[in-house]
Amino acid sequence: MCSSTRMCVAAALVLMMVPSHSFHVQPVGVQSRIFGHRQERVTRHALPAMPKKSPSMCGRGFGSLQLRATFARANAGPAKTQGFKLETAYILAGSATAVSWIAIAVGALATYKPWRYMHNSIGVLQALTALPLIWACFSGLSAAAREGWLRLRGPDCRRLNLGLAAASIWSAITVIFAPAFTSALVRTVDPVIYPLPLVIGVVLTHIGTAVLCLSTWRKSVISPSPSRMLSGVLGSQWRVTSSDDPDQAPLFANEYNFLSMAFTIFTALAIFAPLPLATVPSILGKRMCRAFGAMTLLAAVMMYELKVAAQDGRLGSGCEKCITCHLKTGILFFASSHLAIAGARALLESPSLYPAAMTCIPAVVVSMLVYALAAYTSFRDKQFSACKRAAADANRPQNVNNARIRSESCEDGQNI
Repeated sequence: MCSSTRMCVAAALVLMMVPSHSFHVQPVGVQSRIFGHRQERVTRHALPAMPKKSPSMCGRGFGSLQLRATFARANAGPAKTQGFKLETAYILAGSATAVSWIAIAVGALATYKPWRYMHNSIGVLQALTALPLIWACFSGLSAAAREGWLRLRGPDCRRLNLGLAAASIWSAITVIFAPAFTSALVRTVDPVIYPLPLVIGVVLTHIGTAVLCLSTWRKSVISPSPSRMLSGVLGSQWRVTSSDDPDQAPLFANEYNFLSMAFTIFTALAIFAPLPLATVPSILGKRMCRAFGAMTLLAAVMMYELKVAAQDGRLGSGCEKCITCHLKTGILFFASSHLAIAGARALLESPSLYPAAMTCIPAVVVSMLVYALAAYTSFRDKQFSACKRAAADANRPQNVNNARIRSESCEDGQNI
């Protein structure tokens, strides 16, 4: 028996010993090998196939066979059960955070001079424009938790967990020290004093959310430590300030880069700037402008994640099931509703009711332009399917040093 015949018989015996139900066998290619004057066809055995439709696969790349096999192993067994429990925890934490934000907005803005129904109602609606951000982050992380720990270990989930934890901690601080943050003299002092049961409930909600996000982040990194966290945050901020060449950058990468930097500045203004400049990002006055810094921080993290997704070719095509699609929808509703309520203020109320905003009109106009850019960019991004984005990127001049832009379709979860 010649050597080539012996090799074929050995390969056939090995394939007969493998149980048929243990692998999804599919011929992924036929290799031709020459042994002397004879040509033998050897069929390669495929790795376990990925799920045909997996919503969380939209917005991230799984190109190599090694990652495909890791994905199949990590989503089986206990990790799937733990992911399901974590999915429920994110849903409950998001609902409680939204209720807490509504209670804070009503307690701070609807109780000041309660006879001014129109003014107070518009103020509460302006604060509630942040609810889409809360929904987007928690629903995206809940969808990721449904897939298991491998998905939660992705850089996008780690960033969102840290952003939510920081926003929750700052929200708890602004509630605990509300009299100190809102006692500045703007016509009158009138600091915000929340009822004690409301303070206890809101603070416990935010602390619980921060613990949930930080514990998930801790399990998702190899060596969790404060220095590891600081290194990641500083590295992210450095990458935000380095913009790409607009002729060579992927679609919407530079727009999201600018918006992330702008909302980071808004956060710094809301937390550190003196009044009335601190009211510019939110137009909520002194009674809630400091607390709104948590929402602008969350928006900055979301913009940064979309910027990284655009650079890596991971922007989804509008399936509304992956993290990037959730973030784009949340930003679109947040920015557009903020502009709509601000326009209603200008039409329905007298400028004399906003003495703080009238002293810094240029800054207010600039902030409105930033919100308009956020709404326009997210709206345009949602209109692009993955195929259109890949075609548009292919028509742009590419730098040889740029990584290959991968585009994924939300409909079938396959690489285009």
